[in-house]
Amino acid sequence: MRSTVGITTLALGIGVSTVSFSAVRAVLLEPLPVTAEDELVVLWQRSVARNFDHVPFLPAGLDAAQELGDPIEAVAAVPINGAVVTPGRGADGSFSIAHARIGGDFFGLLGVDPVLGRMLNAEDDVVGAAPTVVLSHGYWSQNLGGREDVLGTVLEFARVPFTVVGVAPPEFDYPRGTEAWVTLRGSFPDWETDPATRYELDLIVRLRPGFGVGDAAAAMDRLFAEQAGLSELAADLETVGLPFTDAVMGDLRPMLLTTFVAGLVLLLVAIANATLLFLAGGARSLRESAMRRALGASSGRVVQPLASDAALQAALGVLGGVLLGRLALAVLVPLAPPDFVRFDTIRLDVGSVLFGGVLGLLALGASAGIAGVWLARRDPATLLRGGAGAAPSGATFRRAIASAQVALAVVAAVGASLLWQTVRNLEALDRGFEPEGLYVVSVSLPFGFFDVPEGYQRVLEEVADGLGSRPGIRGASPSFSAPLLERGGIDFAPRLDGQTVEEARRNPYVGFDAVIPRYFAVAGTELRQGRGIDAGDGPDDLPVVVVNEAAARALWPRESPLGRQIHMGGLSRDESRTVVGVVEDHRFRTFPQAHPSVYVPLAQYDRLAPNRFLVRAEAGVELRTLVEAEFEARVGGVDVVTIESMTEVMRRPLRRPRFAASSLLAMALVTVLLAALGVHGVLSVIVAERRRDLGVRMALGARAVDVASHVARHLLWIGGIGGVLGALISLWTTDLLGALLYGLEPGVPGMIGVVVTASLALALVSGVVPTMRATKTDPAQTLRSE
Repeated sequence: MRSTVGITTLALGIGVSTVSFSAVRAVLLEPLPVTAEDELVVLWQRSVARNFDHVPFLPAGLDAAQELGDPIEAVAAVPINGAVVTPGRGADGSFSIAHARIGGDFFGLLGVDPVLGRMLNAEDDVVGAAPTVVLSHGYWSQNLGGREDVLGTVLEFARVPFTVVGVAPPEFDYPRGTEAWVTLRGSFPDWETDPATRYELDLIVRLRPGFGVGDAAAAMDRLFAEQAGLSELAADLETVGLPFTDAVMGDLRPMLLTTFVAGLVLLLVAIANATLLFLAGGARSLRESAMRRALGASSGRVVQPLASDAALQAALGVLGGVLLGRLALAVLVPLAPPDFVRFDTIRLDVGSVLFGGVLGLLALGASAGIAGVWLARRDPATLLRGGAGAAPSGATFRRAIASAQVALAVVAAVGASLLWQTVRNLEALDRGFEPEGLYVVSVSLPFGFFDVPEGYQRVLEEVADGLGSRPGIRGASPSFSAPLLERGGIDFAPRLDGQTVEEARRNPYVGFDAVIPRYFAVAGTELRQGRGIDAGDGPDDLPVVVVNEAAARALWPRESPLGRQIHMGGLSRDESRTVVGVVEDHRFRTFPQAHPSVYVPLAQYDRLAPNRFLVRAEAGVELRTLVEAEFEARVGGVDVVTIESMTEVMRRPLRRPRFAASSLLAMALVTVLLAALGVHGVLSVIVAERRRDLGVRMALGARAVDVASHVARHLLWIGGIGGVLGALISLWTTDLLGALLYGLEPGVPGMIGVVVTASLALALVSGVVPTMRATKTDPAQTLRSE
């Protein structure tokens, strides 16, 4: 039984630690499919005064950066919003494709070679260049059958016919989810006059040897200070960035490191259990060992049974760990969120098995060695007089190991609890709209849509009215905002009435949308103050705006915003707008943070056309057909690009914390179980070793409660020390979880009391059986056997 428990314990520790190491190795340690990734950085800007973290570069900034020289060897650009899905047409009919517009010699800078044809280069990103496209390996193999004659074919999307010139290698996926790469200028035939020349970019920079992210950022800041026109707010911006690897991985690094640490904690608890089991085995064979020692056997012969047992358990434990690891990966990898970078490459390869196996072998060898040294150093005469004679010195050591197990279990449990509380906080957060039955329909508007005789605003309202009258649809409204944008969107720097230029520089950036009166009813967003947008807000009426609560708090923190004026610059004519209403924080664009946002009547806006519709509809309604039919009745050439259910969309931001919490919780439960097993084993051995002492006490009149209190002191020693130590470690290690938490402070003041109480409860539960066994000791039988 003891060997079976030891093998199972070791297999769990090796299996979990091997899986966590496999994930870290595949995602974080394996080099990215680029050349010299440590020389690459991604740069963007942030507004210091406005506390806005991600301000994009414009193409003019890319062009200027290419002339910088030291510390920059080369520079290219990617869109801040990543790949954009758009409809298209080809020889085989219509399709949709996720494309990214890149700037400069993107592939040359990264050192990415094609598997077919050629990659795009700097000559493809000049005004007048032929529109060309490089396809991802996945799109080429799955959608085009992996045909080598694909080169030279034409795919028309984003309103431009692109000629296929190459296919990227299968491992290259940047920006994430890209199926086609086109160049900025090659994808805009009218680059010189098209407003899309304000395309928003992050810069990818290859540094010269000896330089870092800070050097590149400082060089860009000097460039912006010297050249006017690179940014409308150059005096307010500073350049920041990340190593390319961190930019690609995002927040996966803290999650993977946390699970790796949790795996090591579980392995340490398994090692401690193995040590305790060996000690227990040695205690049961004390008399046999004493006889061998008394007859002149060497210490090596005394501990030889432990060594043989350790070798067998090590072999079976490693084998069991590998099998458990393979099973865990088969379950976990398919359950991982689809946006987890490189998770599909996680394998239990030779390196990962060696990692877990070597750790297990070393741990088991150390455990057997510790038990053997403890056994070999016992005095044979003392052992022959009574096996319990060695107990006092050994008991303290065993209790220390058990306390360490409790401490590690507390650390794992605290981490899992914090992540689960984060998930609960996110689930309970008021989204500011009702996602059930709400859909976001993205459309591709045709050329000349701005020039329709009745006005594009009127066309969009008519389409919304027509959709709202269809069976199964309860309302629709145009909208600019895409759901859960990580970056991008339409933001502006507001100026309030009475503010100086310097005062206005401290205002936060504010999100913008142009909507019709029924927008808030369709979304399910409640009005807090004043009124919403109504039919009387026409193009010739008083310019008005509705703000959300986050904007009201940020711009007018100590007064009502109603009746106040806000200037929106070039976003909405050139006049100030009057605030007429406040709505609840609408977490449609960003989650979980509530982004300050304003809403203007679509009838009073003539700069851009919203290309999305919020539609509240019953399940099963053919939205694509209905939307295209409504547009076809008014203006042709409109395609539906995507239809997203907001119920599904709102699950996206919870996938990562749920996955992390589930993984850590599973590890924590196993760790707690093993720790409880360790505490139970220690107390069982202590009770067995002190059987003679307990028998004498009961023979002298001790009651069962006195015996129980004697055992309880050991429980309190183990649980109390383990709980306090675990609490202190938790307060230190929860900083690792900081990036994964929401609505919680890493060092919660009441944490120490909670974890100490939990550890004591764990110890008490684990000691129930040994305590009951001690109280049922028969003094006469015990003294006769001794």
